[in-house]
Amino acid sequence: MAINSIVNIVDDDTLIHKWLAAVLKSNGLQFQCYDCAAKFMKDFDPSTPGCILLDLKMPEINGLELQKHLQAEGNKSPIIFLTGTADVSSAVKALKNGAFDFLEKPLEKNTLLNVVTKALDQDLRQRYEGLEKTQVKRQLSQLTKREEEVLNWLVKGKPNKTIAQMLNISIRTVEVHRKNIMEKTEAGSLANLVKMALDTN
Repeated sequence: MAINSIVNIVDDDTLIHKWLAAVLKSNGLQFQCYDCAAKFMKDFDPSTPGCILLDLKMPEINGLELQKHLQAEGNKSPIIFLTGTADVSSAVKALKNGAFDFLEKPLEKNTLLNVVTKALDQDLRQRYEGLEKTQVKRQLSQLTKREEEVLNWLVKGKPNKTIAQMLNISIRTVEVHRKNIMEKTEAGSLANLVKMALDTN
């Protein structure tokens, strides 16, 4: 986990804040506490790695409503729901809506830490994969129209001779385009190039 990953605690129970803060701090985890969804929405920066410990039942804006709001904003930070009641239907709804997990109060220390650690790891992995995809898209955007055409046929497994016939160009020209494509994308191999192209679609 990155040292700047933040565990955001959104719960109107100050006792829960104190207990969670003590547990997270003792395990070297950074955190930020909010006693209502409105304050959290005002301060939350989705570009900062982390996860959200979210109370299901809060006044004004409840946990499910906040989850819906965050999804509408495009937030992908893992959400771990907390509840003081065994509300199975709400748990199912939260999980179906993409919640990372659902924990019932009173919380168990080791279970909490295990879930939080997994959530932070998933968040960092998703962010890394997102950066990789952005980099690949940037590299592919450097290709000329003709190079894109050659790449499309390469992805379909066509050999140089067939591509040349399809595009009505010489085999030598196809080879030059392939060389340029490999250099611009830094793919290293045809297999990697194909994977890059497919992953961005």
